[in-house]
Amino acid sequence: VDMAWIAFFFLLRAGEYVISNSSNATRPICLSDITLMAGADTLDLFTCPIQQLHTATHATITFNQQKNGDRGYVIGHGTSGDPHACPTRALVRRIIYLRQQNAPPTTPLCTVYHDTVPSPLRSTDITTLLRTSCALLPSLHYHPDDVTAHSLRSGGAMALLCGRIDVNLIQLVGRWRSDAVFRYLHAENLPLINNLANTMVSHGTFSLLPGQQLPLAAQQLLNEADWPHHSSAA
Repeated sequence: VDMAWIAFFFLLRAGEYVISNSSNATRPICLSDITLMAGADTLDLFTCPIQQLHTATHATITFNQQKNGDRGYVIGHGTSGDPHACPTRALVRRIIYLRQQNAPPTTPLCTVYHDTVPSPLRSTDITTLLRTSCALLPSLHYHPDDVTAHSLRSGGAMALLCGRIDVNLIQLVGRWRSDAVFRYLHAENLPLINNLANTMVSHGTFSLLPGQQLPLAAQQLLNEADWPHHSSAA
């Protein structure tokens, strides 16, 4: 469950947080990719007392191998205020678990141990968890087949958009290098569209500066729509 929270808050691709058959350009984040801070102090993940790890107020992930080829890209979060649904608390719990298993720094964060034998989680494990949750919670109105391990990335992006976070910042957190981010932001989302019609009516009256031609892009859209129009401002 903690890996799901981490993926959601950090907008992770499936191959960045679990083993994924569809991702051969990335590797899951490891212990050594994580930094915890308590205020201005950086915590040593491997030597500081366990109780001190619980004082962490911020966490970062450094992406050293990812799909778009960037290395050394750092994304951070503070705490959410929720003891469970929190990126920093989830990372702390994972770190403590792996420390108790004497895991080396190169251990993938998604590793679980069975009788001292390490076994990293796979994307199918997360997909099963999410689909089981959907089946047990029909009030969510999601069909189990609609979600996969990759859904946490788009779900996190939608949560930011619904919170009125600027799309440029969402693109930064998700490490999208192009407008591909817009494929993840569903325009039919009710909290976003409730007031769109009213806004368009209230702010839809405008005019171009005298002597200005209608922009070429707008002209082309009108041509495609086959609407009556004029090539210049009235």
